[in-house]
Amino acid sequence: MLPGGYPASDNQRLRAHRKHCLDWRDEVPDPQALDLWLEVDGHRYQNGNTRTMVYTCAFLVSYLSQFFTLHPGDVISTGTPPGVGLGQKPDPIYLRPGQSMHLGISGLGEQRQRTLADL
Repeated sequence: MLPGGYPASDNQRLRAHRKHCLDWRDEVPDPQALDLWLEVDGHRYQNGNTRTMVYTCAFLVSYLSQFFTLHPGDVISTGTPPGVGLGQKPDPIYLRPGQSMHLGISGLGEQRQRTLADL
């Protein structure tokens, strides 16, 4: 089984079950050569590339397919590049209501969103 496409997404957006964009497989020549980044209020905290993933996209699809059936529209969220807030030194940095997040993956697109308080 081959992936049908690749989305630019973040965990916060997936948790909220919001719609995200999908680029088709033929539009992404090499999913293991994509730059990834995330900024909060204009400060870049995360900067990486899919070539540093522990497992390739192809391996993840193959491995997961051994345990359950993947269907059209399924999303496999692969993780995040270095620089998450919890790992910031000397103290962790957590998102606060009203902050602006801007993230992107080269060739796939960018997203902008504002954080909200818990309901």
